[in-house]
Amino acid sequence: GLPLTMDTINDASNRHLRKLDRARWLAEIEVAHDIVVSEAQEKHDSIYNIVFNENAEIDESIIVEMQQLAQFRTDQQKGGNFFSRLTKSIPFLSSSEPMMPFVIQSDSAGASLPTIPPPSAFLAYKGEPSCEGGEIRSSARRFVGHHKHAITLIFVSMAFVLAIGLIVTWSDLKELPPSTTENMRLIRSVLVQQNVEAKSLSKRGSPQYEALVWLAEEMESGKMQYKSLENDVTVVTNDQGQVTSMNEAYGEKRELLERFVLVTLHQATTSTKSWLKDDNWLEQGLSVCSGWFGVDCIIVPEEGPQISVVTKLKLSENEMKGPIPKELAHLSALTKLYLDGNALTGTLPDKIGDLSSLSALRISENDLTGIVPDSVCKLKDDGVLQEIESSCGGGSGKIECFCCSECI
Repeated sequence: GLPLTMDTINDASNRHLRKLDRARWLAEIEVAHDIVVSEAQEKHDSIYNIVFNENAEIDESIIVEMQQLAQFRTDQQKGGNFFSRLTKSIPFLSSSEPMMPFVIQSDSAGASLPTIPPPSAFLAYKGEPSCEGGEIRSSARRFVGHHKHAITLIFVSMAFVLAIGLIVTWSDLKELPPSTTENMRLIRSVLVQQNVEAKSLSKRGSPQYEALVWLAEEMESGKMQYKSLENDVTVVTNDQGQVTSMNEAYGEKRELLERFVLVTLHQATTSTKSWLKDDNWLEQGLSVCSGWFGVDCIIVPEEGPQISVVTKLKLSENEMKGPIPKELAHLSALTKLYLDGNALTGTLPDKIGDLSSLSALRISENDLTGIVPDSVCKLKDDGVLQEIESSCGGGSGKIECFCCSECI
């Protein structure tokens, strides 16, 4: 081996010290990274809790404030795009003073802040740091160490501005009349009482939200009237879960729920193209059991107040395109669901297994993927579901099915 000299010993010592420094710097950066992410997540959750109530609805006071801000921008800000107007309306963003002045001590970085990779990128580096690389890491370490709270503030500010922007955009996109908004609140509460997911009802642009708006506007038009939505429900069922008696409130709420489900199905599968046949669908004031194409119903119960409930959906080869909404599971009397020969995408919702009266399911010749849920196969195991027709085998446009009666 080479003889040991003081220079050799010093070089080895310096390399060892650089490695220790690098390990310490990486640890500091990783801790700072974790703190920033954690604090940003906490702030995000705090903002969400302020903006939305327990039913995932935007709080009324927030809507009022955002409407006032939108009006202020309309009156006071002329020209420019949304973000430029929003910037002008927030004092600390419109200030000419920099929020966090700094100097990057690196020739290659120029006048801009270099992109700092995540800790994993540093840990993956195994070679000796070059002089220039050492300077950059040194600058990054000093920057993170000295400006940790400022970086956190930037993340928090960005999350806050994004939340404000989304709310303002929500207010600007579509101004609904107060009467429609009030009807939406009433219908939403009725649907949530019947276990419809509140979050989807509040997500603007979702099929569920658009169905909610449609129902509220229909109610406002007077073409569909409900008298007992705010009353308590009384219903009696037999051992098979079939309704034997009910009051008017139950009847109205059940019919409203099934109407919502079918409108949601239409909204979810017509975003890019209309159905081949949709006779009477979304005809205001017309019951879903009075001529909506492909919908079959029965009247229940045999005595007393009666309602029509959906038992069959036969929409085969109808040029439907889009996902199958899980809300179909609320059609509790459904016995046949024919959706084959369309262009449906996504997966078959697990909730379809909640349809305890379903005897026939056809989903072949679609663009579905994934696997037929165990909950659906259990219906067959229990002797309820007699027919499951699908395009099996997995791969493109084929869903895996281990319980299908027929694979096409």
